[in-house]
Amino acid sequence: MATNIDRVVFMRAFDKFRRDVQTYGGQPFGSLRDGVVERDEGYKTKVRELALVNLDAENWPTGDMGQGYILDRVIRSIEIHESKDVRNNMTDWGQNRYGASEPEFLRKHLKSRSELKRFEEQIFSLFHDTGTHGAMLDDLVDLLGKRYSLLAYLFFLRDETRYLPIRPTTFDKAFETLGLDLRTSGRCSWENYRAFNATIEEVRHALTEWAGLSGVRLIDAHSFLWMMVRVPDYLEEMERQGVRHHGELEKRALKMAYEIQYRTQRSNGQTETRTVKAKEFGFKTASDLSEYIMELWGKQNGLCVLTKLPMLLDAPIGGSSALVVSVDRIDSDGHYAPGNLQLTCQFANLWKSDSTDEDFHALIDIVRRGQDALLDHPRFCGQNIRIAN
Repeated sequence: MATNIDRVVFMRAFDKFRRDVQTYGGQPFGSLRDGVVERDEGYKTKVRELALVNLDAENWPTGDMGQGYILDRVIRSIEIHESKDVRNNMTDWGQNRYGASEPEFLRKHLKSRSELKRFEEQIFSLFHDTGTHGAMLDDLVDLLGKRYSLLAYLFFLRDETRYLPIRPTTFDKAFETLGLDLRTSGRCSWENYRAFNATIEEVRHALTEWAGLSGVRLIDAHSFLWMMVRVPDYLEEMERQGVRHHGELEKRALKMAYEIQYRTQRSNGQTETRTVKAKEFGFKTASDLSEYIMELWGKQNGLCVLTKLPMLLDAPIGGSSALVVSVDRIDSDGHYAPGNLQLTCQFANLWKSDSTDEDFHALIDIVRRGQDALLDHPRFCGQNIRIAN
């Protein structure tokens, strides 16, 4: 197979990818279908399976198009959030910073019967092979505009062995890394999409013939390119937050969440496993709390909110747990609920106890500055305290 990819450039990029993945996952790279690659990227095939069930193309009516039935099915195939690990992020849906979501756009853009009919005819043709795919995509671009991620996603649903989802910015960076001049941003068309898929087929060939990987699918080559660009960004973020490898924060957060849920159950006199009183545990499940803890970790950049010291996720072997992260209630009389939680070092949490953040900071100020700080905190020292000469 002829390829436009330079072997030396490719193997240099692959070797870096393998090192980055090992650092990211905490174990040597095995293949593109296990470890952190499967964990991060395996959702795509699972989402596709669910999307095809929601699409239910075999049972579409063959009569009058433009009634909205096919549009409704398309939207169902986009809006997939089975779990936090199986969520469609191959095209935008729900609230996002880029403006209208794809479902919202489709509903607003296809208001007229003629445009809706045109859309449904092309989608019907795509999933029932009654026309040329190239003409279909170009007509959809003419109808909807250059919504590359949306259209590529629909073609991926049609045939995963030929078509792939796309996020132009990331893949353009990947192609640039491999010394390829293909660019996709703002260039949604059949010719560009065909070149995109053909290039990833070349990457699949390189992964098989040069990197020595077996059983590489087109979607695996797609995952390789995505992670080749994104994992270095993840590693920078992990280093900034003090996380050593992928999954470490998630495990620690889930452990703390279950411990908190158990404590609140016990404090309420409960003996059975169930969602505890909302006034004590303000989350539906421990999993919801663990996600909230991870959000707090990111917002605090892995720093104790009280001391600004870097927190640890686990105590060093044979060492102290003083700097290990803990969940602190801002208002100690309040509950384990959104808005009343922060992350602190265990020693700071212990020192603070039932007092307020303000009292804690005042005492730390006194410890740091000594007598110079006494008059600044009369609540603790009084106005008549004697200052030694």
